[in-house]
Amino acid sequence: MDDHIHIINTVDMDDNKYLMMVGSINPQADELLEILELTRKDVVRFRDVFYDKHSKEIWVLARTGSTNSFGVNNDLLTHNQYFKKRYDDKFDSTFEINVFRPKAPPKHLDHYPFIGFEKILEMVDERRSRGEMNEHELQFAKHLEDILRD
Repeated sequence: MDDHIHIINTVDMDDNKYLMMVGSINPQADELLEILELTRKDVVRFRDVFYDKHSKEIWVLARTGSTNSFGVNNDLLTHNQYFKKRYDDKFDSTFEINVFRPKAPPKHLDHYPFIGFEKILEMVDERRSRGEMNEHELQFAKHLEDILRD
């Protein structure tokens, strides 16, 4: 199976504009979640997972920030033995970032830190300029820019 199709099928595609913006998620997402003894299904509105080799932290991104929770939560994450903190993204509070610090950080995994939504908008601009976005993605990118750049 094509890796890109596999990624799309295993990410919660309910209103997944994040995937449209970035193109794909961290290819080591499942391995990072396994270190935390979690799966994508354990994270309500899962979007991505990141690893910072410098801080030795794993960050799980979900679309359940304070302005987008609508009665759902990721309390399972706060009860995880490696959980450190949770906060809304400062650029888009519809996303929450859950920070974990495992006892034995994964030395073999790639440095893949969360870049923030301001940088993601730059990536959208780059994808658009290279002609890598379909009509639906172009319409969404315009809508997103109108919202986030106001």
